[in-house]
Amino acid sequence: MSIQKDHPKFEELYIVFSNIIEKFLLKIFLFLFVILIFLQFFSQFDYVRSILIKVEKLEGIPYQINDRYHDENNKNSN
Repeated sequence: MSIQKDHPKFEELYIVFSNIIEKFLLKIFLFLFVILIFLQFFSQFDYVRSILIKVEKLEGIPYQINDRYHDENNKNSN
């Protein structure tokens, strides 16, 4: 009786091992992708964005267009 018949080949073991690792990595990737989608969706809301993103508080006051300048542009475009 040969040793090769008693023990599975290295290639077969490697294939089994790599299939397990591939499934595990795919699950991790899908989990992280779902988290990314949720975070991107929730970052669209001001209240949630102020909680999740610490830099949001440091950005200052948003730029406001002067009403006079805005009215003049509308007159010129017509």
